[in-house]
Amino acid sequence: MTSLDSIKIGIISDNKVIRAVLKILLINHHKPSFDLVFELNSLLGKQFLSEINSLPEVILLDVSTLRTTDMEGLSTLHKHFPNCFIIMLADIKDDQDAITKAIQAGAKGYLEKSAKPEELTQVIINVIQGNFQY
Repeated sequence: MTSLDSIKIGIISDNKVIRAVLKILLINHHKPSFDLVFELNSLLGKQFLSEINSLPEVILLDVSTLRTTDMEGLSTLHKHFPNCFIIMLADIKDDQDAITKAIQAGAKGYLEKSAKPEELTQVIINVIQGNFQY
């Protein structure tokens, strides 16, 4: 089980603002502390794996980043990091089909982008403790 003292996080979003806001929220959180180990703008191809220098415990994945071709990337991500918990971030208007496919490909949680910062923290903790959030 992952320690709740410090949690290694990766962010994948094609939206620079979302990445920046998540980074600020995570870096400024103290209990638990979050260590941002990577930020990516896509899952295109397998080259994204070469950009990951440290193993994350949790990946926050913006569902709008996923395209039809990215589902293979998501499956590859899950295969290379089977102990990593993937949490989907989505708008209410996002494609429910993409969310369902992402969960089938290994995502362990879901959170609406309109959620409060403390809800993000709680979902991360819940997922790490095995309480998956859909």
